[in-house]
Amino acid sequence: MNLRTIVESMHGGTAALASARLRRNVLHALDEGMEASGISQAELARRLGRSRSAVSQVLTGDGNLRVETLAEYLEAMGCELVVSVRVVDGPSTAAPMHCEPSDHATARPRSA
Repeated sequence: MNLRTIVESMHGGTAALASARLRRNVLHALDEGMEASGISQAELARRLGRSRSAVSQVLTGDGNLRVETLAEYLEAMGCELVVSVRVVDGPSTAAPMHCEPSDHATARPRSA
């Protein structure tokens, strides 16, 4: 029995794994946005009017990332988030924890 199976069998385990996958995908999308926009954390912090450490905390996943915060960061990067939803038959068909996040959520520069 692997760790994933153990967590899935726990009360709320499947939801916890889904939440972790979503969080990882969103953080990966923010990282892609930083790369696509070519700006540094320091520049992003300046554009947002926030401290560099506050920006770093968001980008590393510390704390609870609100949708409003995500939108502010993407706007400052000049990016938008593209999200897709897929139906799964149950916990066993959900994407594995090691799947590539870019398959599910990506940040890309906004079109003019």
